Amino acid sequence: MNENSNLINLEIVSEDGKVISLQVEDIYVQIKEYGIMGFLKDCAPFIGIIDISSFYVSLNRKKKYFAISGGIIDVRKDKTIILADTFESEDEIDKDRAQKEKDNALNKMKEIEKSDEFTYKTLEFSLKKAINRLNLNK
Repeated sequence: MNENSNLINLEIVSEDGKVISLQVEDIYVQIKEYGIMGFLKDCAPFIGIIDISSFYVSLNRKKKYFAISGGIIDVRKDKTIILADTFESEDEIDKDRAQKEKDNALNKMKEIEKSDEFTYKTLEFSLKKAINRLNLNK
């Protein structure tokens, strides 16, 4: 039996054009409305919305973690595609930059009034992304 026969062809694509193609053993991702779901080779087709969260894949029986700022997963028979707003692998995350982004968002949220709902929601999103990245890089 071919040892690659149980691998999933995974493609992760971000809005800014960043692309990673991997062959992985499994995928575990936080799906809105369902929680954490795992996917293996030849599982049933599935499409779901991914929360701001971390997810991981297994490569050579080792976990590789990613931070994602939301997106969509499309599980197909021959390939799984994650369309991400943004994503970073754990080794790409700059902890100092993420901490500065978190502090900046918190400070600006204190300064603005909640009546400026759009700005407040934008800052809240930035804060969630920064916290997610910091939690992944612990």
